[in-house]
Amino acid sequence: KVEAYDVQEIERYRTRPGDAALSLQLEKALGGGKAAAHSWYDLLSLQGAESLARYGQEFFKGTPAITRHRYGKGWAIYVGCAGDPGLYDKVFRMAAALAGLKPLMKVPKGVEVRERTTQQGTLRFILNYTRSKKLVSPGFGYRDAFSGLAVKPSFTLEPYGVAVLEKSKG
Repeated sequence: KVEAYDVQEIERYRTRPGDAALSLQLEKALGGGKAAAHSWYDLLSLQGAESLARYGQEFFKGTPAITRHRYGKGWAIYVGCAGDPGLYDKVFRMAAALAGLKPLMKVPKGVEVRERTTQQGTLRFILNYTRSKKLVSPGFGYRDAFSGLAVKPSFTLEPYGVAVLEKSKG
């Protein structure tokens, strides 16, 4: 047995690159439903941790695949399988919520937002990584960082477009 961050134990593991994916049953904390795991599979013993997802088939069936455990003032999350981007998105969203982090703004799929703070205020970078136009809503009080013109509370970002917005302090 190998201890993993003192939150659970890896009883065994298995690698199966190239084989068909196994189904995962997601617990309510990850939104419920199903996801896919592939390539490697840790078989975890909870040892006080809570299961967030369990394998849904073969001899893995019912065994925890993803766990979390209260550790000190925070949480330890262990992902014991390879998954698709949608699975990682759910894990990262849950981890962010546990840490008290909130998104800068709600954006459509394929759009990323980053923000930097300066002595004068904030710069918000909105990037569209898709081939289609996307409606974004940064809210009130922003100006285009290049032109200095006021930006509408909602606007359309062109395919592969970038907006750099600024908001002054005070």
